[in-house]
Amino acid sequence: GERWSQIEGEWRTALRNDLRGSDTDSTGWIGGVALTVISVIVALIAIVLGLWAKHRKRARPQTPSPIPGFFSNG
Repeated sequence: GERWSQIEGEWRTALRNDLRGSDTDSTGWIGGVALTVISVIVALIAIVLGLWAKHRKRARPQTPSPIPGFFSNG
């Protein structure tokens, strides 16, 4: 959660600073596109890892208890 976004933020900032060092427009454009793609990939990986960790924690799914007062009607 927070640690992932923090790492991603620092990494993105460092990457952006590196790309900003070059003066050519082509590198900036390619860098911008690459940065967007990488950011999406990193976000997807973080989401997948988060879901996987959450799913792995509960080995057998627990049936949720019925809502109180839901079946007592009538």
